[in-house]
Amino acid sequence: MPIFNKTISAAVGRGGASLANDVRTIKYLLNTVDADDGGPPVLMLESTLLGELIGHIETFQRKQLGRADGRVDAEGATLNKLRQFDPTPGNPAFVPTTLSGKKRSGKKGGGIPLPPGPKRIDAAVGRNGANGNGDILIVKHLLNNVPPQSGGPAIVILQQTPLNELITHIETFQRRQTGFVDGRVDPEGTTLKRLRTFDPSPLGPAIVPQSRGGFKRG
Repeated sequence: MPIFNKTISAAVGRGGASLANDVRTIKYLLNTVDADDGGPPVLMLESTLLGELIGHIETFQRKQLGRADGRVDAEGATLNKLRQFDPTPGNPAFVPTTLSGKKRSGKKGGGIPLPPGPKRIDAAVGRNGANGNGDILIVKHLLNNVPPQSGGPAIVILQQTPLNELITHIETFQRRQTGFVDGRVDPEGTTLKRLRTFDPSPLGPAIVPQSRGGFKRG
C-alpha cells in the first residue's frame, strides 16, 4: 500500500525494526538527496541490502546532522531532515527495481525516481491542466529525451523549471511532432503517446535533474 506524507511506523536501520514499507520510504527519501548533500552516489533499489542502507543513512547523518548512528527514528531528527529534500511530499514513496542506466554523481546526476511503466500521467500537464507534481516530472523526463532537432528542449529541463517554460517546450514539441499546438499533454493523448516514442527506457523510472551540470545538449 502506498505511503503518503513520508512517515514511518518504526525505526529503520541499526537496531531498528526495519519494516519493509518503512525501509522503502527511507530509501526513497535518501534517493532524493544529492550525493553532495549526503545522498547515495547511485540510486538505491528495492534490492539494496539493509547493511548498505545503514551506510547511506550514516553518510547522510554525518553531512546533515554532524553525527551518525545509522538509524532513522519515527519523527526523529534524521527523518525530519530527509523530508526537507523531498520534492513531492504528497506523493507515494517509490524505489526503482533497476537503475536503467540512471547513475548519479553529485548534483550533476541527482534526480527523482518515479514508478516504472509506460510513463502515464493522472491528469493534464501544461496550459489549463491540473499540473500535479508527479505528472509534471514525467512530462519533463519525456521531453528531455527528445533531441532538439525533433522538437525537444535545447537545454535540459530541470525540476525547478517553471510551468510557463514547460508549456513553451510542449508547444515546440507539438509543432514538430503532432501538427497542432495547445501547450498541453493529456492522459493517453496524442502528445503523450508521441513523447513516449522517444523514451529510451520505457520501463525505467522517470528522472529529472536538479541542475544542468553535465546535462547540456547540442
